[in-house]
Amino acid sequence: MNNPSWLDFVSRLRLANVKFVIVGGHAVNFHGYLRTTEDLDLIFLREPETESEVLSALVEFNAFWIGDEIDPETGLEIIHPITIEYFRRHQ
Repeated sequence: MNNPSWLDFVSRLRLANVKFVIVGGHAVNFHGYLRTTEDLDLIFLREPETESEVLSALVEFNAFWIGDEIDPETGLEIIHPITIEYFRRHQ
């Protein structure tokens, strides 16, 4: 899948029986109000097997974290791909 959508990501979590709710812009849009958003705000039940499924899905869908650091050469925020190593360093 070259450009998976947030719906594909949610479907992946549902297939893994992850208990979650969507909040933020997508939840607002679902209820008929227009709010532009570029991310998916998700709250999930924190259990070891659930965390593992969420992490696997994030890695599978090439998710990333935009940090607070600014690249001095470009002036842009630094993007960190979500990997198992990244997750272990930031638990």
